[in-house]
Amino acid sequence: KNADLFDLSKVRLIGFDQRGCGLSTPTGYEGLQNNTTQKLCDDIEALRQHLQLGPVVVQGHSWGTTLAVEYAKAYPASVRRLLLIS
Repeated sequence: KNADLFDLSKVRLIGFDQRGCGLSTPTGYEGLQNNTTQKLCDDIEALRQHLQLGPVVVQGHSWGTTLAVEYAKAYPASVRRLLLIS
């Protein structure tokens, strides 16, 4: 569990389901026809801006490591550090 990696009394942990996973919208195949890595990166950036956050630490596990790296490449000023697992 990702929360177990952090001292939640010292950090703010924000998790999100990428498009088509978990409780995200859109769901199902129809909602994923135009899904791209860039759109996923744009979603992360939109969430960061919506929450009015400065540069963030981005943690990724498995496929999320690739997405975290691509986000950092697309939005370098938005990323303080990467925490990549697996």
